[in-house]
Amino acid sequence: MRLVGVKSGIEIAFMSDIPSAGSGLGSSSSVTVGVLNALYQYLGKSVDSQRLAREACEIEIGILGKPIGVQDQYIAAYGGVEFISFDKRGVRVERVALGDEKLDDLKSYLMVFFTGRTRQADSILMEQASNIKSQTSNLKALAQMVREGKVFLENGQIIKLGKLLDEGWRLKRGLASKISDPQIDSIYTAAKKAGAIGGKIS
Repeated sequence: MRLVGVKSGIEIAFMSDIPSAGSGLGSSSSVTVGVLNALYQYLGKSVDSQRLAREACEIEIGILGKPIGVQDQYIAAYGGVEFISFDKRGVRVERVALGDEKLDDLKSYLMVFFTGRTRQADSILMEQASNIKSQTSNLKALAQMVREGKVFLENGQIIKLGKLLDEGWRLKRGLASKISDPQIDSIYTAAKKAGAIGGKIS
C-alpha cells in the first residue's frame, strides 16, 4: 500500500484452492502482483506488466528479503506462455508463438498432480544459491534446454518437449540436496512407468 500510495484504510480478502504454504506454484508472487494491480486500479491507475513484475520483485526480494528469483513475479504479471530471459541488461519477456491448435495439443499431453505435500522453498533456494559455482555446467545446460524447449513448443514437437523435461528434471535434482527425495522419486518413476514422457516437480 505504501509503494502504490494507498493511504486510507481498505479491506483486502484472499481466497484460494491451493495450500497457502509452499505449493511450488509461485502463489506468493501471484498474490503480490494481483494486490499491486488491484491497488493501482483502486486509485484509477493502469500500469503495465513490466512495472507490476518489477515492483513485485522489489517487495518480495528487496523489502521482505526472500531468497528467490524473479521468474514467478514476471510470469504472474504477464501470464500466458512466455520466454523469459535474464541477463545483466535486465529481464526480457517474449510471447511464445503458439496458435490455438498447438496450445490445445500441448494441453492434451499435460497432467498435473498434487503430491499431498507442501514445503517452504527458502532453505532449498539458499542451498541452491550457495552451489552455483559448482553447478555452472548444469545451469548452462538447463538454460540451453529452455531455448530448445521454446523451439519445440513453437513447432508443436510435444514428444521432444517431454523428453527435454525429463532430462531437465535429472539435472535440476542435482542443484540442491532437498529438491527431491525418495518419495518424490518414486512418484516420478511411477509416472514414467505409466507412460509419461517427462515431467518436473514444482
